[in-house]
Amino acid sequence: MITEKAKVYYTKEITPESLIRIYEKLCTPLKGNIGINVSTGERWSKGYLKTNLIKPFIDKLNGMIIECNTAYPGAWNDAKEHMEVAREHGFTEMGQGVEIMDEFGEFKIPVHNGNTYNTT
Repeated sequence: MITEKAKVYYTKEITPESLIRIYEKLCTPLKGNIGINVSTGERWSKGYLKTNLIKPFIDKLNGMIIECNTAYPGAWNDAKEHMEVAREHGFTEMGQGVEIMDEFGEFKIPVHNGNTYNTT
């Protein structure tokens, strides 16, 4: 049973600077390879976070945007097309770029008692 109430943070200002300020308030600085799951948007879509908003944040963390292909038909169903859409939308030029996690197929990661183990 969870007894602690969730904290909710709010900002009226939606800017690259406010995104970084929110991150700095919420989080201990991250180290190492940082994967950031942000939708790069379908080819036809306008409903994704634009690069001018999130680029300073991604660059600050030197993060890599990570996504997976979809099970439904479309550009996100094929890793090559998926990456092309990410490039068209400007995401490959941020931080460490974009990685399609299942670009080369899928594999299972064993988890025991909440811990993952290196299988290589």
